[in-house]
Amino acid sequence: MLSEVKETLQKGAKDEDIAGVILRINSPRRTITANDLILHELLVFKASRKIPLYACITGIGASGGYYIATAADEISAHPTAITGSIGVLVMRFNVEGLLSKIGVSEKTVKSGDKKDIFSPFRPATPEEEKIVQNIITSLYQRFLDVILARPGGSLTKPELEKLADGRIYTAQQAAAARLIDRIGYLDDTVAALKKRLNLKEAKVIAYHRHGSYRGTIYSRSGGETPQVFNLININADGLEPLSSTEFMFLWEP
Repeated sequence: MLSEVKETLQKGAKDEDIAGVILRINSPRRTITANDLILHELLVFKASRKIPLYACITGIGASGGYYIATAADEISAHPTAITGSIGVLVMRFNVEGLLSKIGVSEKTVKSGDKKDIFSPFRPATPEEEKIVQNIITSLYQRFLDVILARPGGSLTKPELEKLADGRIYTAQQAAAARLIDRIGYLDDTVAALKKRLNLKEAKVIAYHRHGSYRGTIYSRSGGETPQVFNLININADGLEPLSSTEFMFLWEP
């Protein structure tokens, strides 16, 4: 996913005919680091090319999807889109009881009592929960700072904190709360960017890897999963809560 974003931005950086970029988003996103790296690459691209970047949330632009959208000079959302879910979570299953019922036990040898923190094979201690909560609080504050720094944003920190309790918003609610700038379809985003650039005519192009199909601005290449974040073409990974503990910008209903 990240490599495809980087490849696309590298191509755009070398193409002098590119006058603006539209970031199409349809994703609840996932791990914090992946989201943050994508945001970083977008901001670096903007700084180097100095061309406008608009984001359009077509379906879901929640949590990390919204985090990435903050790189844009303007965020729009389809009338039926869902956004928000501002926050951080860690998902953990305790399977100790299940394993004991089927006669399976677990033994961990560790260098320190915190080495297996948040293990699914035993209950977490209050101290361990506090450690994890402190990390979540720090990452959550970073999320708020990113939103407050977005171009054209007008929310104060107290106003944002009231909105950022993890809830999701319709496009209409997000616009009223000033989390997004306008409601419209992808065609409207194209028209708005052309107007900003004072262009009567413009060609919309999408970089893609060999063998993929790009028929329209809504197209996906073969093999993509339904939930995608598109800077043209990026698959969203599945959630695997049993295999690891991950800090995530994620809306997972």
